[in-house]
Amino acid sequence: MATSGVLTFHACHQSGMMVSELGSGTYDHIGFFGAGGVNDAIIVNQYNDTTFIVTSGGVAGGGTLMNNKYISATECSTSGHPVKTVGSYQDAAHLASGTLQIWFRAAGTLKIDTYNARLFVYDTVSNNYYTPPTYVTVNGFEINPSGATIGAYDVTEWSPMGGMANGINFFDHSPTFQYFNNQNEHLWRCAISARADAVGLLSDFHFLFTFQFA
Repeated sequence: MATSGVLTFHACHQSGMMVSELGSGTYDHIGFFGAGGVNDAIIVNQYNDTTFIVTSGGVAGGGTLMNNKYISATECSTSGHPVKTVGSYQDAAHLASGTLQIWFRAAGTLKIDTYNARLFVYDTVSNNYYTPPTYVTVNGFEINPSGATIGAYDVTEWSPMGGMANGINFFDHSPTFQYFNNQNEHLWRCAISARADAVGLLSDFHFLFTFQFA
């Protein structure tokens, strides 16, 4: 039986009772910047030091996102905190440490399982989902896929996100993993970091999230 639902993207951190939503009005993009914040470019061959909700032209005004910086394949630094292993983000204490929170609610009160969820980036010039973006390298990892405690299905490394053949492959919300299955609402949390591989405003890439549910 086919159904529908609502999919939205939010800042992973919360300020009081408010959760910033990407896609609200003009501010519907993620902007990666250098240490000086908005309009401070990332040094070529280095990763972002700050992250904001911005317009398509890179103008901030939609709020901040938690900054996660790629240090090595197994290490991350979050908003100026000391470097930690990716594996250490896999507990309930780090649920607000992600860059992005993806939220899906199925139609009505229908309870579903989800499968094959993936977040990746692709080149918008070619408009080919399998083509990685040019002059930027993006990595990410899922935060706390196994629930409240560190478990058997946790993540220990960043994943390259360039093109549909790559991306963050989220764990299924299904009876197999016994995590978040048979629910009306589903959440995926992830850290994202971008490296500038050339000088200039790099905007010719989009994020795409795909998943199946039943």
